[in-house]
Amino acid sequence: PKFREIVSKKICRIPPTNKKDKEQFLGTTNKLLQNAYKSDFYSNVTGIKTGYTDKAGHNLISSAKNDNGCEMIAVVMGYRGSNVFQFSKELLEYGFKNFSKNKVIEKESFFKTIASPEDPSSTFQLVAGDELWALFPKNLQQNWTIEKKEHINSDITAPIKIGDTLGFVDIFVNHAFIGKVPLISNSNIPKKAIPSQRMKESASLAFQSSEGNKTTLSLLFLFLMLLLIFVFKPFRRLFNFLKKSLKHPNFFHDKKISSVVAKFRSFCVKYPKKSKKQTKGPSKTFKYYKQYNQK
Repeated sequence: PKFREIVSKKICRIPPTNKKDKEQFLGTTNKLLQNAYKSDFYSNVTGIKTGYTDKAGHNLISSAKNDNGCEMIAVVMGYRGSNVFQFSKELLEYGFKNFSKNKVIEKESFFKTIASPEDPSSTFQLVAGDELWALFPKNLQQNWTIEKKEHINSDITAPIKIGDTLGFVDIFVNHAFIGKVPLISNSNIPKKAIPSQRMKESASLAFQSSEGNKTTLSLLFLFLMLLLIFVFKPFRRLFNFLKKSLKHPNFFHDKKISSVVAKFRSFCVKYPKKSKKQTKGPSKTFKYYKQYNQK
């Protein structure tokens, strides 16, 4: 773009320098840019460069564009006369008269259907990623023979996004190569959800943690069972001893023992021993205590 901007300039402005106090203007030597050679076949002259030496003679590379967007370039070299611009104009007119710009490939036009890399039973389409234009003789427009040679990537893997380039196609018109067009996907192909290594590691750690919790709970349960056996067993023995002692008639003569028995009696009434056979009336402990008081 910068080159085109430079070669299409008609006037160049030179700012003041240490040699010149005033700005200067230099005009192009290309008379085609000065509209000195107008034509009905093109509307815009776009460049390019003049040149002259005693040995090379007059030289001119010129370019022009018509209203249809078709651009031609004409080259005249080694001309010994002074009318090199006229020859350039005639060459440009010849090109616009006999050649035209034609669209060979439409953008997003269908090319091929291929299987999905994730699921071979499903398919998606490859389309042209860009349009392709070519310059043909006007008498050839009705006799085009377009050949396409597709080159699809062999390592296509998911995920695939719309617009991803998956290959290219070479275009031949009447056996002449005119260009290549990228092949892109017109569908999104997501990758199947597969647990990553990190997820696997997290799952393994969670499993190990759960196993560790199970072990901790087992040890805690075992500790509580041992605690019940070794701590509460003496109380159980004391309870059985007192029950047996209550049945002895001489057990209640001691006043201290009587007070302990009274407390134990209240405990027995509050928490009676459960048995398979339900008995009615007061407990045996209460009967012994009542007989003692009567005596």
